[in-house]
Amino acid sequence: MSPTPIQQARSARSHPTGIAHTRARTLEALRPTLLSEIVGQPQAVDALMALTENAHHARPVPHLLLHGIPGVGKTTAAYAFARAALGPGWRDHFIEFNGSSDRGIETARVIGRIVGNGVDDVPFRIILLDEADSLTSDAQDALRRIMEQRSGWNLFILSCNEIDKIIPALQSRCLLLEFRAVDNAEIHSVLYRSATLLGIERDEKLWRWIQVNANGRPRDANNLLVTFGKYRDGTVESDSGPLPGVGVEV
Repeated sequence: MSPTPIQQARSARSHPTGIAHTRARTLEALRPTLLSEIVGQPQAVDALMALTENAHHARPVPHLLLHGIPGVGKTTAAYAFARAALGPGWRDHFIEFNGSSDRGIETARVIGRIVGNGVDDVPFRIILLDEADSLTSDAQDALRRIMEQRSGWNLFILSCNEIDKIIPALQSRCLLLEFRAVDNAEIHSVLYRSATLLGIERDEKLWRWIQVNANGRPRDANNLLVTFGKYRDGTVESDSGPLPGVGVEV
């Protein structure tokens, strides 16, 4: 039997590819895969679940604009929605761009060339444009025109931190879903799930410190847990000394 992503991430901790690479793989393995696993975003999750049903029954699904602070589940929600709406072969019909690395109008032109063809066996192709607020206004306007002309078999999901940087004409063509900072009880549930999956010891003192310093962001909570948590095999990821204000040696 092939190892699970979590098992692969754990085994990679001792691999000589470096701590940063290992930590990135571990954090990716902790990403929820189902909409129901996403914490602290009930309205957005309920809307995405309803749209999944629309996709399954050939009902209209609007383009989406997921907005809110970093690290609270926007990209995770886009992946989970794609998995739910498109089924097992979802990655074959899922294309991702990052607006922070490709800011100009050429990005829109590339997208325009990719989405020209139809799709088979799925209700639509999904194009995720992460950090869309980094795109120039000209690039956003070009993207708007593509969305208008090629929406029949393409569903666009835009993700951004600052919605006021998205031009109104682009906003008006999307269903807006806000993602907010989550409360400490929900951060605690994130820590419990991640610690259980990774075999990290439960440490309420450490977890309280993480709840304060994660600032309502599950991604940051997981990052801190992986960095400072003590595994049941006695190892830790970090060699950075005691936690500030906690006195827990790591």
